[in-house]
Amino acid sequence: MLPKLFYNAGIPACIIVINKNKPNHLKNKIFFINADKEYGEGRNQNYLRPEDIEKIVTVFHSKREIPKYSRLVDIKEIEENDFNLNIRRYVDNSPDPEMEDIHAHIFGGVPKKELELYGETFKKFGVSPYILLRKKGDRYLEFTIDDKIKIREIIENNENLKVILSEHMKKLKEWWEEIKAMIVGLRGNSNLWGFRNIGIKKLKEKLLPLGVLDEFKVAGVFVNWWEDLKYDFKSIISAGWSKNLIEDEIIKEKFFKSELQEIE
Repeated sequence: MLPKLFYNAGIPACIIVINKNKPNHLKNKIFFINADKEYGEGRNQNYLRPEDIEKIVTVFHSKREIPKYSRLVDIKEIEENDFNLNIRRYVDNSPDPEMEDIHAHIFGGVPKKELELYGETFKKFGVSPYILLRKKGDRYLEFTIDDKIKIREIIENNENLKVILSEHMKKLKEWWEEIKAMIVGLRGNSNLWGFRNIGIKKLKEKLLPLGVLDEFKVAGVFVNWWEDLKYDFKSIISAGWSKNLIEDEIIKEKFFKSELQEIE
């Protein structure tokens, strides 16, 4: 139920897919997807980004149940709700209530319980929260810096984070070397969709073991790259490689950077 998604329709809207040839394990069940938190905002109209579409399609085809995103509901439960098909009744994606601590509001400090909510994120990136915080009694922490602008600088200069980023770049380059050979051989190959599927599969194989991005975020990285280049790939298939596929600005930046600076 996403507002302002369809032209000239400001109310939240949904798409209903009716299938009379369901496999037996899906009969008398309805699969709900609530994707109204994942979209791009426009001035007059909202839109689904490539990564949003990829996630919706993947989850729909696999009928995967994801907390606060998708769920397979038995018709009996829907009957108990008077056949009400309101999506949030079955897939409620409302955010968890914010943690309130009156003592922290009055005297300052970060409750340790609140910090624990982000423990997995810190762990993924190999960063300790204590590069920014120190103990303040048994239940609270306080910042070691007095200027929030320094937070980004401290985190980006963290050696553990640099290692994590370096590992991702290394795997990304390995993926590119594998996929580049396939791009070279695209001419005359009509199976562009097969190339896409192999590309996204290989990227997941490279990045998922690092434990930072989930499969949908990795897919999001790929589909944004794909959307920018898919028409170039079609051109390569039909007519082969052409220098006109490269933008002039990229050529200037790559080979004539010093000349451009001098002219400027």
